[in-house]
Amino acid sequence: MTIIEHFVRYVSYPIWDIKDGSDRLNEYHKLVDSQWLTSEALAALQLQRLAHMVRHCLRSVPYYQRHWHADFAVNSLADLKSRETQMGASGANSTPAFYVRLLNATLGTRMKLVNGYPGQNEALLAMERGELDGYPSVFQSALTSTRPTWLPAKLAKAIVQYGPERLAELGNVPFAPDLLTNEDDKLLMQAGFAPLSLGRPLVMPPEAPPDRIGAMRKALADTFADPEFLAEGERMGLAVNAPRTGAQLQDVIARAYQSPPRIIERLQKLNNP
Repeated sequence: MTIIEHFVRYVSYPIWDIKDGSDRLNEYHKLVDSQWLTSEALAALQLQRLAHMVRHCLRSVPYYQRHWHADFAVNSLADLKSRETQMGASGANSTPAFYVRLLNATLGTRMKLVNGYPGQNEALLAMERGELDGYPSVFQSALTSTRPTWLPAKLAKAIVQYGPERLAELGNVPFAPDLLTNEDDKLLMQAGFAPLSLGRPLVMPPEAPPDRIGAMRKALADTFADPEFLAEGERMGLAVNAPRTGAQLQDVIARAYQSPPRIIERLQKLNNP
């Protein structure tokens, strides 16, 4: 609400109403409230207008035609292996940098790190400016919430996906673990992807009574099954529809700790370049 709207709605009209001694203020508030969009309707309108702006840029603005409408430099995993590409990261020890090294080591890609981008948004802006070819570690939910038109409007292309499981939303985009044939590479990727499988876990002290752990697990399971909670997550563009149980997380940790010494050694080298 602008300053003028705020003044008219809450200052000038209340003063006028007091002087007039009528109920016109209530009638005015009802009229104003009836013109207001719901948050859902406003979000839909904003997305519609944004999509219209993107289509206009692709049709009519030379900058976007030159930088975005041209053929992608990389259209497949084979391209990612055959040519060097520039990938953004905050630093050599950042999470995106680690996954660049992991994918290079296991899939044979030739991604080159360009450090100095503080976060994901800065790297995505650099892609828009043509400074970077891509970003190596973006959550699909983060991309759809911050750049909702990129994939549908073909402004960007997903080349390979990785994580705890294949995402149906990405269609035929190759799933990294399915591309490996070497057993040691599979074990290395399994250990490297363990943090992604854990997500943002809720933990309790080791001495917590089993009944309390069970009650907490049930409460979380009930939350993630609640229709209103799921609808709110969908409205916000957040992926809250794939929770993992405590038993599943314990299994991920156990498998990571069972990695052979030779795999741990490779992992340590990737983690400490």
